[in-house]
Amino acid sequence: MKCVAIMLIGVISGAASAQGEKSAPKEAKTTADILKAVDAIKGFGIVSSNEFQRQKEKMFFVWYCPYSGRAACHVHAYTFDAKKEKWLRFLDRIFNDTADVSVEVGRTIRIRDMKGAVIFEDKGRD
Repeated sequence: MKCVAIMLIGVISGAASAQGEKSAPKEAKTTADILKAVDAIKGFGIVSSNEFQRQKEKMFFVWYCPYSGRAACHVHAYTFDAKKEKWLRFLDRIFNDTADVSVEVGRTIRIRDMKGAVIFEDKGRD
């Protein structure tokens, strides 16, 4: 009976934390606003970011690995909408099996894991 109660408490608290999970903002006025929001939700670890400009398109990527003992990175990417004067999120993913990523922006956006393998590719940016 005691074991069942402990398991039930674990299931309930796990469900509650999943419901309360926070996300990066869908839009923001500045990259500083994005970084501030992400820093508040990241938990363990540090936040990395990079901003790119290719022709007329501006993009901002932010990523972090908030786990101890689990290799996984949260990646959020934004494009700047000049008419709305806002950064709009177009990517919000967790990449497993890597504790860091690198981002390449050109005709294709590529995200690579720590071993250099492509884990995300978006060819439709032209």
